[in-house]
Amino acid sequence: MDELERQWPGHFKMWIRYHLEPLGNKGRMLLYDLDGSVGDLVEGEERVHYIDRFEERLGLPPLWEECPDCVEYLAYDHCLFKGRGIAKWIAVVHGPDTFFASGSGPVASGLLDLVGHRAPEISILLLPMVHFDGEAENVPNRTALCRRSVLASFTWRRRQPDYFRAQVVVRPRSVDYIDGHRAWLFETVPWPSSQHVVLADEWRANHYGSLFQSRSWENLGERVK
Repeated sequence: MDELERQWPGHFKMWIRYHLEPLGNKGRMLLYDLDGSVGDLVEGEERVHYIDRFEERLGLPPLWEECPDCVEYLAYDHCLFKGRGIAKWIAVVHGPDTFFASGSGPVASGLLDLVGHRAPEISILLLPMVHFDGEAENVPNRTALCRRSVLASFTWRRRQPDYFRAQVVVRPRSVDYIDGHRAWLFETVPWPSSQHVVLADEWRANHYGSLFQSRSWENLGERVK
C-alpha cells in the first residue's frame, strides 16, 4: 500500500470517500487488511470499520505474502454476517482499484441510486466489471493533479463488460454466502427470479486493473474510450 500512495498520492482516501460520501449517514464500510499497512490511511474515517491483520485474527498461519487471496472469501462472509439484521444491502467492492459507477454518469445518491428502486423480491445484483487496463497514460499537457489521478491516467477500457468477474450487491437477509463474483441464497429464496444481472450502461464496476501491476484483458475486445 505504501507503493500505491507513493505513485498515486491520496488515492486510497479518495476511493473510500467516493463510495461513502454520497450515502450520507446510511453508509458504512468494512475494510479488511492482511498486513496492517493502511491503518494510518483510514485514521479519522469514522464510517470505516477497519479490520487489520485479518488472517492473524482468524488464527491462521501467516501465508498472506504467498497466497493473499486465501482468506478473501472469509472476509466476504464476515462482512455478510456482520451486516445481517443491520444493513438492507451489502456491496462487495473488489479493492482500491475498483469504483462502482452509474452508466449515466455521477449521481448524487451514489449506490442508493442502484438499490433504492429494486423490487423486494430482488436479492442479488450482479454488476459487470469494465476493465481499464494497459499502461498508465502520460499526457504532457495534463496538470500535475491529473497525472497523479488514477481515473485521469487510465481512460482506455475494454469494449466488452466482464460478467465472469461480476461484482456482487446483495440483501444480507436473503443470502447465505458470497464466493467472490457470485452469491448463494438461502434455500427458501427462489432463484433465478431473485437475481438481476445489471447492464453495463445502467451500473458497473470500473476496474483499473493495472493499478498494482500491468494487466490486460484482450479477450474482452479492443480498447476504446
